[in-house]
Amino acid sequence: MFLSVHAAKIPGASAEASRMDASDKPRRENLPWYETEAKVLRKLKADLGEESKAWKWLQRSVHWDSPDLKTATTEQVVAEFPSTAKGQLINDARLLRTMVWQSWIKIQAKLMLAIDGNLRSFWYQVVKPFYRRHNLLEHGRSPLKSTGDATADAMNGALADFVSRRIFEYGGAFQFYSADVFWQRGKDQPRILLFFEKRGMYELCKWAYKNIARISYMASRGQPSFLELEKFAKDFADGRVGTFIVGGFPDWDPFGWKIMEELDAKLRFLGERVARDKKTGEWIQFKVKTYMLTAAKLFSEEDIASGDDLTFWPQSFQSMIKDWVEKGGGVNGKPIALSIDAIPPPKMKVQMERFVEYAQGGQMDSKYVRIKPIDTRSIRHTFQDFSLDNDRYRIHPRHLEPSILIDDTYDI
Repeated sequence: MFLSVHAAKIPGASAEASRMDASDKPRRENLPWYETEAKVLRKLKADLGEESKAWKWLQRSVHWDSPDLKTATTEQVVAEFPSTAKGQLINDARLLRTMVWQSWIKIQAKLMLAIDGNLRSFWYQVVKPFYRRHNLLEHGRSPLKSTGDATADAMNGALADFVSRRIFEYGGAFQFYSADVFWQRGKDQPRILLFFEKRGMYELCKWAYKNIARISYMASRGQPSFLELEKFAKDFADGRVGTFIVGGFPDWDPFGWKIMEELDAKLRFLGERVARDKKTGEWIQFKVKTYMLTAAKLFSEEDIASGDDLTFWPQSFQSMIKDWVEKGGGVNGKPIALSIDAIPPPKMKVQMERFVEYAQGGQMDSKYVRIKPIDTRSIRHTFQDFSLDNDRYRIHPRHLEPSILIDDTYDI
């Protein structure tokens, strides 16, 4: 059953849906947050659009007949979320999406405190206690039960499902946040963003801010999490940035290229709805143009000789490696991976000066390779926090397929 479980209270509800309230199955109307949930659903329906894919996804992805998961018995949980997979007792994905939804609604109904932490906090406050209470989390290798790693991954995925469809933001009712601030908004030229995938380059960023120009900068640990980027984007809610010019110095390898593609995609997604203008109610927006500043020509012959030959990497990586060589050229057409750390600071400072000069002068397209925008929907699985991910700052091997490009023709 979809959202018609709310029919008794929503205008236009059918008589048939109203009669269904007499069912012995737990109904939303019997739960204390029903009024809040009905109000939230009406707003979401208007914001997303009744015919939108996001609204239709929400209809089918939450178990609307579920009892309150906080008070449900183990028998109810197993009966309401059965798994069709062999050797698995419950459908973790559906259960966790419903748990996320109920928690989000309860917070808005003031029946639950905001998480006020990162996604790891949600795991320890809500998800893990639930699984332990119902003996659904394995100790060792018990059959049928969910593993901790798999469940945490599914929890991250469930939250990302809602965020990537604009149903809620991490910084909204949940009050998720990351205390790891590794960026600076430029005071004079905020639209120019210098990006490093290495936290060790943070001092170089500060040097550039002090000695070249007061631009924006970010020194991440590989792929910045979506939670962190959401917070970053909110720093530009004043509308002063029309188009970000992003210049990135990642490692010269397939992972570095993907980091730049995903950074570009996530910033474009966030730029579509930064914040509501308090006077007009319209969305404040920014656009994004991202450029690869790292290039094979920046490395010495000695650097290249000591680089990693990616032809020896496992076969599962070869499609991504081929894609990278086609886009970036590798090193003279060969798949040689090089670390940005090999470039000495004096040389890097010159490169940063050139980047700022070209960005200020509108010469980026003639000087650097622009990262071609990819379809944001193809990377929804990365719209999450990395606080529970052992591989948190890289691209996971299971997502190594070539990126899906999109057309992008707007001007600065």
